[in-house]
Amino acid sequence: MPEAPAAAELTFAAGADGAFPLATGASLTVCRPGPTSVADPVAAVQDALANPIEFPQLSRSVIPDDHVTLALSADLTDPAAVVGGVWAELAKAGVDPVRLALIRGGLPRAAASTATFTRHDPEEEDACGYLASTAAGDRVYLARPVLEADVVVACGALRFDPLLGVAGTNSVFIPGLSDEEAVLKSRGQGHAELRPEDERPLRQLADEAGWLLGTQFSVQTIPAADGGTAAVVAGGSDSVLRRGRTTLNDLWRVTAPIRSEVVVVAVAPGAADKWEATARALDAARRLVERGGKIVVLSDLAGSPPPGLAELAKADEPADVLRSLRQFRPTDLLAATAWANAADRARIYLLSGLSDELAEDLFAVPLSEPGEAARLATAADTLAAVGGAQFAWCETV
Repeated sequence: MPEAPAAAELTFAAGADGAFPLATGASLTVCRPGPTSVADPVAAVQDALANPIEFPQLSRSVIPDDHVTLALSADLTDPAAVVGGVWAELAKAGVDPVRLALIRGGLPRAAASTATFTRHDPEEEDACGYLASTAAGDRVYLARPVLEADVVVACGALRFDPLLGVAGTNSVFIPGLSDEEAVLKSRGQGHAELRPEDERPLRQLADEAGWLLGTQFSVQTIPAADGGTAAVVAGGSDSVLRRGRTTLNDLWRVTAPIRSEVVVVAVAPGAADKWEATARALDAARRLVERGGKIVVLSDLAGSPPPGLAELAKADEPADVLRSLRQFRPTDLLAATAWANAADRARIYLLSGLSDELAEDLFAVPLSEPGEAARLATAADTLAAVGGAQFAWCETV
């Protein structure tokens, strides 16, 4: 059923700018600020590990001689709480700290150099080893610390994803901790015709790789609109994914009765890749805005664009770049495609740290302060508002 907005005034987390009050007399078609963070992420992780779904407690699933690898996704929220909670369970079983390895994909080199975990780089020689071949004959290569472990715990973030449908659990391994060829194959422009519950080739490949690896235990967080953790789920990987899908629908699925003239979306703070997060928020808004309408984006985006978005900035029209993106498949193919599609449908107004010139090159009207965004919202005949929009799956009925 369509969601009836509870109020015409709410507060968004808007990156470095903090709270954004939205007051409007317009017809508010949908109003979803997004879930807030749990008060104590450490306690939330501990509780999830103490009550795993359809699986014994981790402390009862390992022996002291096991070599254990924690495979962390780049988008995992509150990683210190997750790692600390898992280690406490392993310590109960008598696992020696020297037998514990932590590996994380998708991190910049500078970030990894100061961290306590190993950074996985698929371009590094000998970073991966052969696991097995899938039923379709695809050879699967994964990071060596994953292959060499007796027990692997997948630690990731459950979220909606245009390629996977739902990211999390086994997608920590593919594409997160796989080889360069697999990462290149995983780049695509999404499946606009599919819903999150529909089967996706990449999701099927990730789950088959997890089965071949024999990993069974997973700890997954669900992001909050303020950049923290809204929920934690732990237990058997398949059960965690099923439970996670249900929770994601409750927390992050946004349904509006009609498309709106203006859609306001806030990007949750703390994103590892702010360009990708902003593009995902734009994609969420695109699904709610009427053609020729306005998308207002609240973000702390700054810096130079990655290659695909840099290509978009050179184009005369947003749609002109879509074919070239498919041909050279940049690292930010999904983000550039989402941005171009949103700009092709509606006028983008961007509150960010970008220069006015760069924002305009990216087909956006730069906003200098939150009051300008508020005035656009107030003047709208119909308005939709979504906080933490990079995590939302939006649709109209």
